[in-house]
Amino acid sequence: INAVSKSGGNEFSGGAYYIFRNDDMVGDLVDNRGRPLAFTLVDETTSGVFLGGPLLKDRLFFFAGYEEFKRTSRGSDNGIAGSGALNEFRVTQAQIEQIRQGAAARGVADIGSFDPVEEFDNTDEKWFVKLDANIGDSHRATLRYNKTDGTELQSGSNRSTLRASSNFFNSNIIFENWAALLYSDWTDNFSTEANVSFSTYDSRPTSFSNFSQVQVTVPNGDVPGASANGNAFVTFGQERSRQANVLGVDTLTGYFAGNLFLGDHEIKFGVDYENSDVYNLFLQDVVGNYEYTLANWINPAGQPSRYRLQLPLVGPGGTRLPIDTVAAQFDVGSIGVFVQDTWSVDYNLTLVYGLRADQTQVGSLPAANAGFRSVFGIDN
Repeated sequence: INAVSKSGGNEFSGGAYYIFRNDDMVGDLVDNRGRPLAFTLVDETTSGVFLGGPLLKDRLFFFAGYEEFKRTSRGSDNGIAGSGALNEFRVTQAQIEQIRQGAAARGVADIGSFDPVEEFDNTDEKWFVKLDANIGDSHRATLRYNKTDGTELQSGSNRSTLRASSNFFNSNIIFENWAALLYSDWTDNFSTEANVSFSTYDSRPTSFSNFSQVQVTVPNGDVPGASANGNAFVTFGQERSRQANVLGVDTLTGYFAGNLFLGDHEIKFGVDYENSDVYNLFLQDVVGNYEYTLANWINPAGQPSRYRLQLPLVGPGGTRLPIDTVAAQFDVGSIGVFVQDTWSVDYNLTLVYGLRADQTQVGSLPAANAGFRSVFGIDN
């Protein structure tokens, strides 16, 4: 995203702000109809501070800011029979106790809470620092850093699946960016702009438990009218898709452009570059995923109706390969060159035309797959 941010000046200046809204500030009718049940806002606040000023008068300036966002939302109002939840499953407290006893018999002392999640908070923090320098009369340099750190709770159940708190997880995303820019006026007719930036994106969900996910089918236990067969699924343990789930992207970009004014022509030319180093780990059921009927679960000797477990391959030495070998790890980038002419023919006509060439670059080849070659007759 290209954005213009504030800069410091020769005078110190700063400020603070606070924004608030809640459920009462939102209208009750949309197109003369009531607000949908999906509207979950309880309250929302945004607050921040900023300060800018000189480090060296006329030469070096700073600007810095911090912002915090917090949104309190209503949770999925689901619960067991008699809980008072908006959506009450036909699952009794006695059946929940049976499920807890079955877990204890298998070595799991606490499977979490089934109480309705009335409210939960999502938070977001932002930091920003910028330095601007006047280098003589013809050059300006900028250094910029910003960071965003956000967390969002994922706790929702649907009308046929009742999730314990041990199946919840937080989505955590951290984004950081460093950038350096240089603007130069070489003559009255020629100027250049150069910048380089490096950013990191890191997504690492945190689970509320570290034991296998278990799904117990309770006959005729769903929210009335939710499904055709009426079964409910009581789920607890580490959510199966968060057991190995990490996405990291490091991106390096560079840009150089020159602007040349020749009479009625403004000629712009340059080169840009981008390269991303991607680490994408996603493997479901690394610590296991069990499915039981209620009858088999409460029986200590009962067998699961389904069990799933995915692990890395065993290597040549007979030891299992590390989890990193499952991840997609690759470099991808592009480099482009361009030239453009803006010709002011007269006051009523301006022509813009140019050429651009781009090349995509992939840093490495995937590992050879003999099975792919045996099936398709070509290398992967």
